[in-house]
Formats: sequence, structure tokens, C-alpha cells
Amino acid sequence: MFRRSLPRLLQLSTRTLPPNSPATPRTLVVLHGLLGSSQNFLSPTKSILKELGPEWSAVLLDIRGHGTSPPGSPCTILDAASDVHSTLTSLSISPTAVIGHSLGGKIALQYLSISPSPPLKTWSLDSFPLPLPRPPPIPGDNSVASILSAVSTCPRTFSSKSDLIKTLTEDHLLQPSIAMWMTTNLKRFETGGFEFTFDVETCNNLYDSFTVEDLTDVLRDSQEDVTLLKAERNEVWEGIEEERLTGGNERVKVRTLEDSGHWVHVDNPKRLVEMICEDLKSIP
Repeated sequence: MFRRSLPRLLQLSTRTLPPNSPATPRTLVVLHGLLGSSQNFLSPTKSILKELGPEWSAVLLDIRGHGTSPPGSPCTILDAASDVHSTLTSLSISPTAVIGHSLGGKIALQYLSISPSPPLKTWSLDSFPLPLPRPPPIPGDNSVASILSAVSTCPRTFSSKSDLIKTLTEDHLLQPSIAMWMTTNLKRFETGGFEFTFDVETCNNLYDSFTVEDLTDVLRDSQEDVTLLKAERNEVWEGIEEERLTGGNERVKVRTLEDSGHWVHVDNPKRLVEMICEDLKSIP
């Protein structure tokens, strides 16, 4: 049972695009997934802004315990969304649209439910809004559970990036591509060597919350536009009727990104950007 008391709010690290730009009429907020950082969606966000034009800017956040944002546990999806609200409020930002991938997608939906000035558009990218029981980690299956188990049990420091790759591929049987991606989550000590940029305890807390939270009530009650984007090759969506997700709310659309697995911004970035821009351009 996850607590519902008032969360301890954290000020999150932000990255603004274009850098040092003056305030624009419309702002896009972007939330990354578990074990990631704002760096993950930098390229597609730049493409989105290029297509939308100069009246748009973007703010990419590092959620708690990730990137250069502070850790904080115990914590839930609600805590993470409250961080987003508090941080944006401190910056006098009321987002026009919010995009979140995976864990960030569920945080985006929770933010929609608590914001006094909810975004006009919310995109949840391959983020299952229903409870999703945490599976046991199976070495070599490259699931989120297995990746999180690997980083939770492997050493916290590494002599080199190749040291991390060797540990993850040989000891935990992760794919080399996953291990290479994990090296983007390392920071260098001044004295040499590396450590993870994310806080493992915070990540485990957020993942546990992700697996038990049911945010379909947010979808059914939303007065603003929401798009649930399913990755075509993600089997978790199979057999789930749209009505179960949306409750028939016409403000909520369920769409599919073809030729894509869970990493939508890597597998089919061109079509992803096109779909998002088509929707955001419809804002009066």
C-alpha cells in the first residue's frame, strides 16, 4: 500500500530548448522514463520544436532520483508528479502540452490530475495506465525489471564504461545495446572512475508505484485532450479494450506507433514526431 500523505517536494533539474530563450507563448514539457534523463528525448524534442516554430519552447525535466535531480525515497508516482508541478510553478511555467515516456507517461497523467491549470494536450508514450504486476527478473530478457535488478545488484562504481558493459552483459546477460545505453547514465569522478547518475532506491520506489497505480480514472475524467500512444510491438497492450482505458471519454485517443517497440523515440522517431506535431498544431 503506497502512502497518500503530502509528498516531500523536490526541485528538479531542467533543460530549456532553445537554450536561454525568452518566454514563448507555448511551452512543451518532456518527461523521460525510468533509468533515463532529460538527455534521452533531446533529439526528438528539437525536431518537434523545429516543426512547430518559434512560438514554442520546451522544458525537459530530470525526474527525482535521475540525471542531476536530487533523490527522494520513499516515493510514488504522485510524489514525482508533485515535483513536476512544484518545479514548473517555481519557474512560472504553465505548460501547453506535456509528453512523457514510460514512467514519465504515468507521471504526466498524474500531473494532469493535480495541476490547477492542466495542459491542453498530454501525450503518454507507451506507458500502461493500468496496474502491471512487477515480474520476476529473468536474466537475458532485457525487461525493465531485469535491467533494474541488474543495476540494483551490480557495483555502484566502475573503473570505466567498458567495465559497466562487461558487468551487465556477462554477469546479467543484458544485450550489448542495453548495456551501451546504460553508459549514458554514468558520471565521472574527479579522481577517476564512474558512478550512476540515478539513485537506485528512488528508481525502485518509482517502479514499484508504477506497477500498482491505476490511472484510468484520470483518463475517464479528463477535460483536456490526452493521447495514449501504444508501441506496436509491445505485447502488454494485447487484449486490452480501448473502453477499459478511456471509459468512452472522447477527449482521450488511443493510437499506435507502427514499427516500434517500447523505445518509441529510437525505433520510429520520424513518425513519432509527425504524430505529436500534427496534434499540437491543432491547438487554436
